[in-house]
Amino acid sequence: LVGESVSIADNYAHLSKGDLVFFGKKAIAERRARVTHVGIYIAQYKFIHESGDVRINSFNPGDADYSEYRANTLLRATRVIGVGEARGIRRLASIPYYKTDDQ
Repeated sequence: LVGESVSIADNYAHLSKGDLVFFGKKAIAERRARVTHVGIYIAQYKFIHESGDVRINSFNPGDADYSEYRANTLLRATRVIGVGEARGIRRLASIPYYKTDDQ
């Protein structure tokens, strides 16, 4: 619910390294979309995620690590790196109740 929405249109051209990619059940008339899985985009159509084991898969059908299932269940992408507090991202050090030993 924080960060900046990133378009997944145009063959994933708007995605950047570090963007979060959300997978799940698409919305239908009877229910809203439901996120059930998340990965991190790492470039060139590839994303890293945990599905039993940590793995790298691709959105590109021509790649050996293509995941048709994940491509078909992709719901949206969000950028949190560099968007700052105006978009809901806060550094831990700025949260009053969070303190480390060296603060």
